[in-house]
Amino acid sequence: MRPTATQHSVVASSPRARRFAAAVVITYALIATLPMVWIFLTSFKTQEDAIAYPPVVLFQPSMEGYVNLLTIRSRQTPEFIASLPPARTWYEREVRKRNMVIAGPSKVVPRFMNSLVIGFGSTFLAVFLGTLAAYASFDLDPGSAFFHCAMYFAVTVILRLVAHLPAVPGLGAS
Repeated sequence: MRPTATQHSVVASSPRARRFAAAVVITYALIATLPMVWIFLTSFKTQEDAIAYPPVVLFQPSMEGYVNLLTIRSRQTPEFIASLPPARTWYEREVRKRNMVIAGPSKVVPRFMNSLVIGFGSTFLAVFLGTLAAYASFDLDPGSAFFHCAMYFAVTVILRLVAHLPAVPGLGAS
């Protein structure tokens, strides 16, 4: 009687191959998330540290960027700052370090909401019109003259219009 050999699947990966694949995935994940971590850490830097060259890796965290994002500030003279009562909150102390006072809340939240409405609205409109166009073109005979004219129009005329949108005042880059 012969000794039985251990069974091995042709499609199953070996433990060594699984370890290598896991190492590749983990390395890729670390490399791919590094820019997002850098951006997040930069949000806690002062303006000087954020634009410093060479980049500052070890820094004193500051909420200055978030105060700048969420408030409207006004630069004042040191004499005016000295005549004010002491800062009551941490964000007032933060802006007074730069000879500024808070004039009110910023408009970042309403502007962000506008961006969300425009982003979701344009996506919905594109999907809706694309669905209608796909439904309309489903019945076209690929050999007909109408099909060839429609494809010529879609490829040439519409792409030329899209390519020229940046030149239209108010729609493209200035």
